[in-house]
Amino acid sequence: MSINAKFEDAIVKLDAVRQNILKDESLLPIAFRTSSGEETISDDSLNENFESLSNEPFTIAICGEVKAGKSTLLNAILFGDDVLPTFDTPLTAKLTFIKKSEKPYNYFRVNFYNTEEWETVRASLEPSALADLNKKMQIAMERFGISKANCVEKISISREVNDLQELDQYVSAMKVEDESSKAGCYTAYVKNVEIFINDERLHNLQIVDTPGLNDPNAINSHETTRWINNAHAIVYIVAVQGFNQPDLQFFEQFMNGRGPKFRVIVQNKIDTEPDHYQESLAYMKGLGTKLEYRKIDLFSNKETICSYSGKQALLAKKQKAGIPLTEDDEYYLLENFDYDPDNLELTIGNKLFANEGAGRIPAISGVLQQVYSLNIKKIESEMDENDLMQEELQKDLSEIEKDLEKVQDIRIGFNNNKKQIQEHLGEVINGVRSKVDHRVNDLFKSLNKKFEDKIGALMREGNFKTVLGRFSSYWEEQFNDADFQMTDFLNSHIKKFMGEIKDSCSSVIENLKVVLQKKVIESFFYSEDNSSWIENSRILDGLKYGEVMPSNAFTNLFYKNSRLTDEIIGVVSKDVSEFFDKRYRGLGLACQETMKNRLNAYLGYINEKLDVIEKKLENAKTKQNDKKNELLKIAESSTSLKMRRDELEKKLSELRVMTKELEIC
Repeated sequence: MSINAKFEDAIVKLDAVRQNILKDESLLPIAFRTSSGEETISDDSLNENFESLSNEPFTIAICGEVKAGKSTLLNAILFGDDVLPTFDTPLTAKLTFIKKSEKPYNYFRVNFYNTEEWETVRASLEPSALADLNKKMQIAMERFGISKANCVEKISISREVNDLQELDQYVSAMKVEDESSKAGCYTAYVKNVEIFINDERLHNLQIVDTPGLNDPNAINSHETTRWINNAHAIVYIVAVQGFNQPDLQFFEQFMNGRGPKFRVIVQNKIDTEPDHYQESLAYMKGLGTKLEYRKIDLFSNKETICSYSGKQALLAKKQKAGIPLTEDDEYYLLENFDYDPDNLELTIGNKLFANEGAGRIPAISGVLQQVYSLNIKKIESEMDENDLMQEELQKDLSEIEKDLEKVQDIRIGFNNNKKQIQEHLGEVINGVRSKVDHRVNDLFKSLNKKFEDKIGALMREGNFKTVLGRFSSYWEEQFNDADFQMTDFLNSHIKKFMGEIKDSCSSVIENLKVVLQKKVIESFFYSEDNSSWIENSRILDGLKYGEVMPSNAFTNLFYKNSRLTDEIIGVVSKDVSEFFDKRYRGLGLACQETMKNRLNAYLGYINEKLDVIEKKLENAKTKQNDKKNELLKIAESSTSLKMRRDELEKKLSELRVMTKELEIC
């Protein structure tokens, strides 16, 4: 279990959201505009931002007296094993950073002072401290050949060492009295040391181990102060006996910017006084009533104090993990001892979370929320576009429907016109035929009378009268004989006369046919100015759409040319009923057929127009259906977009709720 488990548990939940986003291929990439231009969130950039925010190190500052058991405590709470070496000589005479190794092994990097920094450090020392430094430099040179020239250059140099057991050469206080010990032989020239441990539990942690309070080589107080005041949690380790004056001095010097909110004071090594450490704990808590402690807000009721045994915690974890214990380990292991009564790891984790983790969660969640928000915005933009398209299509559809209505009205009008023409002109044509027939009958009567008159005149002028007179006398006197003779005479002469009359009027009747067919019919149906009867302005004069052609246009056809028929009447002088009837009856029929042909021509014209109208109507309906289909597709798209938007809004809302819960959990 990681010391930062609370934050990592939150990251696990947020990472599940991230994985869902990455699985949904419709969400990424997503482009958006900022004040600096257009940007795009891709799978890679989302992962990069998420990992960067999630893995940004949390800093824990470890402070306290030399020999307070810091290395053992760190091994216990971080690794559960002897990862960091422990030495008899105090290790932390220099700032030491513990980080995750990106290499498959553990190592440390030594960062030496550069020339300028070295001179600054020397100039800051009191004479006694400077003398002590010079002495240790001389010892390092005499014993191991290590000089300033080996370590301090104009530009800072670093050195990587793969064996952690050599750490004491760079960060420990020098064992002046032990000529064989290399502990602290480089320490004078070291600015800080970075320890890299190949352990995933450090992936977002950075431990800063500050120099011990009573170490004479604690010369870099400025850096110590800076790191303490930037730490997200401060673990201050005190002896089991409790707080003392050097501890108070440390707080006064280094912790003015970090109050109880950030601190965990650890009463370590309680296993050395298992029966009495609680008395020391009570004493520490009571220090908060003293003025010097109140001034720096130390040991108030807000202070977090944990009793702990790093040694016993480490042994218990090794035993639980199945790591073999040495004889010394087994000797020191206490059975049934509560080495962690205040749950130190959880307490430190809570500090990290409260001071930093809870603040990071909204930022990490914000990276995910942005994906949902941008997609919702994009969907709403598409929905707005759909709305505009629907409005345009509705307008187009309305125009099409108006056009359809117009075309349908025209079609109805043409059909009504066609129907009226068929009905009315049919009556007109039949009426014209009837009038022609009546005219013929009148002509028959008139001509018959003229024939009789003519016959009478002829009789009076010559042989006819004698014949008739004789015939009458003979009829009266000798009925049978006269009857036979008159009949024979009439038969022989009148038939001859009638034949002559027929012959004489034959040409006249033929001329009449020509006149009627060419001059009358053609003048109205095929004028010289207009090749089409339908287009003849005299016939169509005043005719408008939807009206019926006036019947008098057809009625006048014959009556305005009655002089032609009068000419015939003036010529015919005998009963030529069979011939005359045939000619005139044929003429009436011909006129009727001609007018029917013209009517059919006009109806054909209407039908052609109706065909055009029907095509326009069909095209308009096709266009209407196309627009309706487009509207349907857009409506379906809008419905789908709305469902998608609602789905994303729900996920966004759930993410926001979860974020709030993670911040306070």
